[in-house]
Amino acid sequence: MGSSLYDVIIVGAGPVGCYTGYLLAKKGIKVGIIEEHHAVGEDVNCSGIVSIETFDKFEFDRSSIIGDIYTVKLVSPSGKTFRYTTDGCIAYVVDRPRFDLAIASLAMNEGVEFIFNTRTDDIGYEHGGISFLSTSQEIPATYTARIGIIATGYGSGLPKKLGCGNPPDTCFGAQVEITMDGINEVEVYIGNEFAPKSFAWAIPIGGSKAKVGLSVFKNPASYLKKLLNNPYFCDRVKETSFDIKTSALPLGVIPKSHTHNAIIIGEAAGQLKTTTHGGVFYGLLCAEIGAEAVGKALADFDRCAYHLERYEDSWHKLLEEEINTGIYLRQLLAKLGDDQIDFLVELGNKKELAHLIRKFKFDWHSDIIQSSNNLFRVLRFGR
Repeated sequence: MGSSLYDVIIVGAGPVGCYTGYLLAKKGIKVGIIEEHHAVGEDVNCSGIVSIETFDKFEFDRSSIIGDIYTVKLVSPSGKTFRYTTDGCIAYVVDRPRFDLAIASLAMNEGVEFIFNTRTDDIGYEHGGISFLSTSQEIPATYTARIGIIATGYGSGLPKKLGCGNPPDTCFGAQVEITMDGINEVEVYIGNEFAPKSFAWAIPIGGSKAKVGLSVFKNPASYLKKLLNNPYFCDRVKETSFDIKTSALPLGVIPKSHTHNAIIIGEAAGQLKTTTHGGVFYGLLCAEIGAEAVGKALADFDRCAYHLERYEDSWHKLLEEEINTGIYLRQLLAKLGDDQIDFLVELGNKKELAHLIRKFKFDWHSDIIQSSNNLFRVLRFGR
């Protein structure tokens, strides 16, 4: 059985895992990243929308950007529409494999070692460190580190193996890339006809190509097929067969995101916008917090658990209100009938609500949700 020793092992070579590895390697820490796929960016199921703040704050290379978003059209069950637009760009559409690879390149250039085509099957503890066992190769291998980081995305089962549990709820996303007529702006569909208790989307990705998807609480592929046969789509979609990708999405934070020598970062910890399911920005913020805590833990290893607990305290302080407020919004919307959703979309066009709409921030939603609380109560209990 093969064995390799590192200061830190990260499981998962997505943007969050790679950025965490990059930050740690810059401190002179020996980092290995284990990835089950053959290369960075494989089998990613993502809308491709990334905020301007992500590129500005983290100073990422912008070559992965394939489109600017200036308008978002909201469509209600009966076809009423509201367009959110600003004078400037709202967000970017990126080529996700290229985006992921750019962040991985930062890590590689700092000396991070990548271990591809290796699935992590189990976690153990030995000699004060943490070990990750892989049996996916011809010769089983164990990778050992002083500290471990789980950045696998949601659904790997590794947080549970650490005794940290799972987020309290799960929904499921389904998406397909298709050729589509008349797709020149982001379209968002809400209502039980489209995606019960959630929403659907169509996002232009260049030429006549689009990503169409939705999130629901069960049968995501079936609901997506139904959506593509909806009158809003069926005459615009050119394909008759679809390569649908599905994935699980956490709703709420994991009960615990650290042990005495491991932390959990990104979607695996529930660190994503519960309104839109966007996980890149929040995950990267937590990567910064996590890398700082892990650096201190390695330098003061006798108090490793203390420093890793500070990671948990810090990211909760930063994000927990946002995450919980997004869940609250989802719970309110789930109780609305389609006629109330029609009314809500109509309201968006009223001048009286302009002050609320101006509160919208792409990555931070709690302010506008809390300001709209009375409106949702009126919709729920009658108008």
